[in-house]
Amino acid sequence: MCKNHEKINFRVVWVYPTPLMYYVYILQSKLKNQLYFGSTNNLKKRFQDHNDGKVVFTRRYRPWKLLYY
Repeated sequence: MCKNHEKINFRVVWVYPTPLMYYVYILQSKLKNQLYFGSTNNLKKRFQDHNDGKVVFTRRYRPWKLLYY
């Protein structure tokens, strides 16, 4: 209560961020038949990163094909 004994009405509003959709995926190297398992919230970009050599582990097994997501 306030000093003058008035009630203060207020509401608490919880704002939750929109949940992101995540993908689990399996890649197969076209070069050496190597498999790679990963997860991401942007499958198109992540797949491109793998084939552009931006991912250290998968760089030497390029090119990749997407087997499953």
